[in-house]
Amino acid sequence: MTSHAAFSHRGKKVKRLASVLLFLAILCFVPLRTDAAPAPPKQVLVLHSYSPDYPWTVDIMQGMNEVFRSSGLEVRLQVEYLDTKRYHDPYYLADLLEKTLKYKLRGRSFDLVLLSDDSAIDFALEHRNDMFAGTPIVFCGANDFKPEMIAGVEDITGVGEYSSVQETINQILRMHPQTTELVVIGNTRNITDRLLKKRLLSFVPKFEDNLKFSYWDNLDLHDLSTRISQLKPGQVILFNSVVTYEAGGVLMLSESAPRLRRVSTVPMYSLWHFALGKGIVGGMLVNSKRQGELAAQLAVRVLQGENPKAIPAILSGTNEFMFDYNELKAFNIPLSLLPEGSTVINLPSSFYQVNKRLLWTAIGIALLLVLGLLVLLANIASRQRAETALRQALLDAEISRNRISAILKSVADGLMVTDLKNQITLLNRKAENLLGIRFEEIEQKPVEDVLEKGTLLSQLTATPAEETHNELIKQETFEQGCKIERYVQAITSPVISREGETTGRITLLRDMTREKEIDRMKNEFISTAAHELRTPLTSVKGFAELLLNQPDVTPENQLKYLSIINDNADLLDKIVTDLLDLSRINTGQGVVLNRQPCSIHELLDAWVKTVKKQHMNRRIEVTLDNHEIATDLDRNKIVQVLENLFSNA
Repeated sequence: MTSHAAFSHRGKKVKRLASVLLFLAILCFVPLRTDAAPAPPKQVLVLHSYSPDYPWTVDIMQGMNEVFRSSGLEVRLQVEYLDTKRYHDPYYLADLLEKTLKYKLRGRSFDLVLLSDDSAIDFALEHRNDMFAGTPIVFCGANDFKPEMIAGVEDITGVGEYSSVQETINQILRMHPQTTELVVIGNTRNITDRLLKKRLLSFVPKFEDNLKFSYWDNLDLHDLSTRISQLKPGQVILFNSVVTYEAGGVLMLSESAPRLRRVSTVPMYSLWHFALGKGIVGGMLVNSKRQGELAAQLAVRVLQGENPKAIPAILSGTNEFMFDYNELKAFNIPLSLLPEGSTVINLPSSFYQVNKRLLWTAIGIALLLVLGLLVLLANIASRQRAETALRQALLDAEISRNRISAILKSVADGLMVTDLKNQITLLNRKAENLLGIRFEEIEQKPVEDVLEKGTLLSQLTATPAEETHNELIKQETFEQGCKIERYVQAITSPVISREGETTGRITLLRDMTREKEIDRMKNEFISTAAHELRTPLTSVKGFAELLLNQPDVTPENQLKYLSIINDNADLLDKIVTDLLDLSRINTGQGVVLNRQPCSIHELLDAWVKTVKKQHMNRRIEVTLDNHEIATDLDRNKIVQVLENLFSNA
């Protein structure tokens, strides 16, 4: 339904906002526990005047249930129906009904009695001092209620029902100014219908000068159909009660109105909202659901401890102007004639109205998305701050198998996760290779049954799970039948849950075999380099001391000694150059070559002479091809190669 005046969505906006706040409250807060015993449920008797399928009663019951569900109280209802719309003879009311209810309510006690419409109210007041003695009463649907009607009755309050006869007739005349006769369809066979007609008659004098009133009471559906089909322009129908049919049964207004509309050429109005959409144009309609809601709200206040005497009866606020656009269109009634704030059903949405609704919907969705995004961003930021290490990443990985797989594939080192029972729960491919095992074969098995005795097994079993350990272990595995020794660095750390509890251990396995081998080679290289440096240094130091300590050395010997010192200094320079070249190679810089034209024969002759001078006790033979060879090369590097070959030989 939409409002003709503004189609206001203020109420919907409030509901959306309340829903969002409730959503955030559920995310951010945990309900407090209480050890107090729950209060016993409230026992409430609901007594309806009419049958359970009567639309008026159905709507009242719906309104009551909605209020009770949202009240926070645990309410248990016993619902009884007097059905006086169909059965209204004195024997049924005074004898059969009274005996039946006394039998059904025998031995029962209630915290409150909730009544709807006049028959139930009259029955409860008649038995106030026996069947309902001492029980608070709340009523609704009391036609033409006046406070003095319950004067002297203890513990009672409720909601009055006032059919808006004058307002509806005024609106009929406004929309149909040519109306000369108002045909009132009614019934006088039960107390409610008689009260309705009495109220209608009280307003007739205000319109008699301009309007004729005709009363079609107690006619069955067939007679009504015949008469209505003969009505002419200027006549308007006002439904005031139910309609009977040929077999004597009762048709509810929601049932009879559509049938009569099919034969009617004049507009039909009513005083009850459940006839809307069934063939009536509209009117200022009594809303039965609103009656039930208001009565239940009063009942909740009483059940929560308020004194019914202190709660005044509600005398207004249940009626509103409501119209059916299909009927307005059928009788060419413009919307401009409707009262401000009227509710119109079946109204087609105009371009502006559709876009306005879409706009508010889009704004509401956008706000929900923004709030959801803020919550997600806050959650992500919190998780990012917490996920500062691989251990936390693995904890998060427990929630998602996909994330676990991605982490295991992206880690170059071996990973093994064990629980508090030392059972293996995770093992990546690198760890399988290092340990020589397959995860599919050892999943959930204790490490004692999987690993051989050694440092790693001791580290996992003999130390507390809360401690971090870092050990270098020697691990033997077999690949293609060959035994391979590896050095593995095992770093074991506890896995901490978000609650701060230790849930297992994660072990990072890093293959240190290459680093171990590099360290060994470096040590050997340093030892070799020291040995190579010691020989020329000894010669340099020895001959230098000889020159310093023997001043009578002949010039020939001085020259000889200095030549030896010079040659060994050249050798030291070459060794240092070799070390620098090795350093450049290790750092990826490479060796700088100084290529120049050079004769191979000349280079070898010069080098052999130098070697023979340094090693006079060695016999050195050189065999060279007679063909002269010349090329571009780095003379010093070639000499260095030759010396390395010679020294190795």
